[in-house]
Amino acid sequence: MNQQHMDIHRDSSQQPYVEVPMGNGEFLRVTYLREGWPAEPAVRVQVRTPGKPPRQGPEFPVRLVGEVVQGMLELARHEGESER
Repeated sequence: MNQQHMDIHRDSSQQPYVEVPMGNGEFLRVTYLREGWPAEPAVRVQVRTPGKPPRQGPEFPVRLVGEVVQGMLELARHEGESER
């Protein structure tokens, strides 16, 4: 796993975000929303191409971040094993 320090930036609404380079010139942007959908703290995930606004992406409550990441890891692990 590639571990690196990620700088926290602020968008035009002063929401904090980090960007992960995807290796193809685009970035995965993860933004913390003080009040997202539903009306509670949330995380938004978007793809950003330099020179363009970020694409619309899903939002989910901060309280579910652990389960969402676990689901992503399980899916990647399962699919990685089935490709062997």
